[in-house]
Amino acid sequence: MLSANGPLPPERCNLSPRFQTTGMDFAGPFELKTSPLRKSSTIKAYVCVFVCFSVKAVHLELCSDLTSAAFQAAFARFVSRRGLPKKVMSDNGKNFLGASRAFELEFKEFVNNVAQDISEIPNLRV
Repeated sequence: MLSANGPLPPERCNLSPRFQTTGMDFAGPFELKTSPLRKSSTIKAYVCVFVCFSVKAVHLELCSDLTSAAFQAAFARFVSRRGLPKKVMSDNGKNFLGASRAFELEFKEFVNNVAQDISEIPNLRV
């Protein structure tokens, strides 16, 4: 399939389960009222937008700010609802880069903690 600017990436042309390839970005800020009262204060909020590349389905998650921790929480909620995507694409926002580094560190710590336990498992015979 060709577009005016060249061929589309395969993720956009091939049929696959929803949210296997996901794009994401932030929208906002939006003003939210803290209560239904008339003179309640407002706070800034953002929306993390997840878009499925194959069927263009959209998943929205509310975020309190643009920090890496807020994004990690939004991504955890997305994964718990839609499943873990095989490929995630985004711009190089600081919150996305920070979250990527944090995920890599957590994975390395997990592997280091579990490596000893895995090496101690006796060989099972069937």
